[in-house]
Amino acid sequence: MLALVTTAALTLASPATLKNPPLLLAASQRLSYQYFASGWAQDNSSLYLASPFSVDRFIPAEGRLEEGVCVQSSEEEEITAMTVNASGNIVLGIGRKVMVVDYATGTGQVLKMFESHATKITALAVSNDSTLIASASSNGIHVHDLLVPAKHTSLHLPTSTSTSISTMMFHSHVRTRLLLCSGCDILVYDVAKPSAPVKMITIGQVVVDITCSSFSKTLVAVASRTSINLVDLDKEKGYVLLNL
Repeated sequence: MLALVTTAALTLASPATLKNPPLLLAASQRLSYQYFASGWAQDNSSLYLASPFSVDRFIPAEGRLEEGVCVQSSEEEEITAMTVNASGNIVLGIGRKVMVVDYATGTGQVLKMFESHATKITALAVSNDSTLIASASSNGIHVHDLLVPAKHTSLHLPTSTSTSISTMMFHSHVRTRLLLCSGCDILVYDVAKPSAPVKMITIGQVVVDITCSSFSKTLVAVASRTSINLVDLDKEKGYVLLNL
């Protein structure tokens, strides 16, 4: 299932639709808020949507938007980034802090908290086994190992990378492979070797989101401001799937 979130609407496209995409996809749900991040539950039964002071949940099977799954008061720092781990818990960037919040059991308890950045968190990613959390801010990329909580690694960005990290994700099939999007570039890292990216791929358009194929180890879908592209990491080549 593909989810496209704009400032006004949520659009969902099934795998069958993506095999023969129409020229225009109809909106599935009109939105009252402007969400800046989204993340699927592990079983794809729910899509979580983050705004500065709350996380809401859209349930495709019911066509229903559940508001206030996680709420920040106006006196607290804003939510700046969000993702969902394999256990069904929500990982939030709140100010300079990274928090793992227990949603799987419904308690809302903070299970883990990391505070290693000097500036606010702008992007988050969790490894496929939920043991690594990557966080990005204007002063760098940090990788936290939940098996060794006191340890975190800093990734070194190329000097040619002049823009901030807009989005990132761990590869679905390779635990330590992290994909970062900066401007028109996709940076591929092995977080066990943080000194430099393994490769850099330019798609010629500003990247706003990225996700891995569930069946291929090399294919990733990359969203720009005007299109959805399919990129082969081995061939370092992209193909336009859908113009928006």
